[in-house]
Amino acid sequence: GDGKHLTPRHLALRAYLRHRAIFERAVHRLAFFAPSPLRLVGARRSVLVLNENASAQDAFKAACSAFFAKRYLGRICDVHWYLESGLINVLVEHGMNAVTTTVEEEGEQKVKTIREMTLDTISFDPRTGHIKVNARSLVERRELVRLFATYLLAAPESFAAPGSDRLYTLEPIRLRG
Repeated sequence: GDGKHLTPRHLALRAYLRHRAIFERAVHRLAFFAPSPLRLVGARRSVLVLNENASAQDAFKAACSAFFAKRYLGRICDVHWYLESGLINVLVEHGMNAVTTTVEEEGEQKVKTIREMTLDTISFDPRTGHIKVNARSLVERRELVRLFATYLLAAPESFAAPGSDRLYTLEPIRLRG
């Protein structure tokens, strides 16, 4: 009733400025439901997941940081853990390649170099052994799954074995006609 018309953009800005932790959590959750869906890439049953082991988490983060630093020459890589409905959701936030562009700043044309941040996601269901991942390229998806298997399942070849990506089969239909 004060005559102010707040748009979602205004509300997001207020949340960012006044409630940073809530804002960041919302951004991270959105990454798991973004238009580019998680891709089911493999299954491994009956494994012990070390997601609550601090040293395993630290080793996973260090390995992700090393991979993305080598790939994009960035220096930031943060890993966030979200346990929800029996799923282990992991968000890997890292920088991409630097881009140089022309911008307008204070009424002048200037050249700026920026490094965009991106959010990659992994979702693992220990009950079924299914792992889903979302990243920009196949190379990154495979590496994130390999790192997850190495540091959090202590089984580097979990999703690399022949047939581990063969999650569904039409064999029963073929046999029954």
